Amino acid sequence: MSLVTTHYRTWATRHRRRAGATAVEIAPATTTTVTNPGIYQTVAFPTISWFDGNGQIQSANFAFWSVTGTSASLQGIVATDPQLSINVAGDNLTAVAWYIPVGTGPGTGSGIDIDAFDVNAGEFVLDDFVNVTSDPSLTTAANWDGFVPTTSAQTVEAFASISVGPFIVWDIVMGGLSKSARNLSAPANSGGVAFAFYQKQPPSGGIKVPHDRYRESVWVSHGVMVDGGGPTGGGPVGPWDPLFGELMAGLNLAYSARMVDKELRVGVLEIAAKQVLQSAEKMARNIKTTK
Repeated sequence: MSLVTTHYRTWATRHRRRAGATAVEIAPATTTTVTNPGIYQTVAFPTISWFDGNGQIQSANFAFWSVTGTSASLQGIVATDPQLSINVAGDNLTAVAWYIPVGTGPGTGSGIDIDAFDVNAGEFVLDDFVNVTSDPSLTTAANWDGFVPTTSAQTVEAFASISVGPFIVWDIVMGGLSKSARNLSAPANSGGVAFAFYQKQPPSGGIKVPHDRYRESVWVSHGVMVDGGGPTGGGPVGPWDPLFGELMAGLNLAYSARMVDKELRVGVLEIAAKQVLQSAEKMARNIKTTK
């Protein structure tokens, strides 16, 4: 038997990569027992909303999954598909769905947000990791702040290796950016978010799972089987995907109510209950009308 613990977290540098960047838990973690050998499957909803410590509602969009194991010999996994399906064979795993707060990236100013991610550890790291080859005067600020202004077109080159291992790939999370090998290109006046993934190879004899080839099966929900829509191992199939988002929003509000002032908590819970009921009723109607 193995345990898979799933977390939902936001990444937010706010142009302060080395001076206050935080990872915030935005939904309750879950722990699932998987019989060995077995497959763990889950889905990250496109958008999650929650109340912050000031009682203000916040939202974030899915960026990527990170999966790590308890054994030092296990190689980590990253995947941008919100549908996660991984083989479990004797090791306890931690899966983290990373989200980008709404208000980050395109539309928030002329520039791109960047950061470095250690795939094996499943966390962002503070190493210097880029040269701004198009304008070297921007390199120091790019590594400190994680931000490159784009008043003119820019090219950012990731280091071939940092303390946690060699460069693997750029992951363009959002924005009209392009990549080639270790180079990330941003047009003038563009915005976006991109992460440089780094990964050290495990010791000889370890379990090696390539970061871009972890899926060995594709699962299909019953809703898709009866043409009603729903999640699959290859991505969501309409028309249910918006309804899942509505349901998750209600559940997130209910969870976040505990962080709201007591005088407001009852009202928040009432809204959460209405949201869950309405989305469930819509799903039920879809099921009844499926032919």
